[in-house]
Amino acid sequence: MKKIICILLPVAAVFLTSCATAGALVKTHIANPDSTLAALNQNDYIVLGQVSGTGTIIAADKEITQERETLSAGQRPAKDIILEGDTLRYGYLNNTSYPVQTAEEKALGNATYNMIEQALYNNADAVICVKTRMSVIPVINGNGSRNMVSPKSKITVKITGIAVKIKDTGTGIKDGTGDQEDLDPEATIKAQKEAEKNSAAESKTESKAVPDNMAAATETTNDNTQTDAAAAADNTLTDTTNTAQ
Repeated sequence: MKKIICILLPVAAVFLTSCATAGALVKTHIANPDSTLAALNQNDYIVLGQVSGTGTIIAADKEITQERETLSAGQRPAKDIILEGDTLRYGYLNNTSYPVQTAEEKALGNATYNMIEQALYNNADAVICVKTRMSVIPVINGNGSRNMVSPKSKITVKITGIAVKIKDTGTGIKDGTGDQEDLDPEATIKAQKEAEKNSAAESKTESKAVPDNMAAATETTNDNTQTDAAAAADNTLTDTTNTAQ
């Protein structure tokens, strides 16, 4: 039975390592006015209530110490370490997410994810007044002893904040572009009314011109009729004279 357990442990270690690497891609984001909206006043939001989240993972003391030394030297860890209890769900409040995170950062990420999910569930727009509390406690066996060969510690992070709803201030009016910015509203309205007035005058002139044209055509027709009648009378007179002769 002991041999089987020894064989399974390396397989489990590889599985946890691969999951930790892939899990870093799972993120949840929400705005944090404490760092993004410096001018946010109390009248700009409505308090929904307090939200919180907890994340607990277990890691080897040796690896926790190495990660801390790496960060103190101004560097980032190059690989993920094996963790127990990691949910692989990390949330961020406008913090920079790194490809590889330390065990303490992952515990904080798990707690932040839970807090953000609670805030989003209550339709919050942001979380303010965020506070974090972290504890690193050695893992004790059931009999009260520690595993001195490979000692481990439990990292527990609790993060709390106040979920708020940003008040709707309206979309506002945006400035125009191009020539529209130089237009005078009063001049534009006046020009539009002048155009409508000129259009109405032209329509009235055209409607009046139609009867005048018809009258002119009638007079021309009458004149032509009188001219034709006079010509016919002259021809008749001429014919009569010729007959008398």
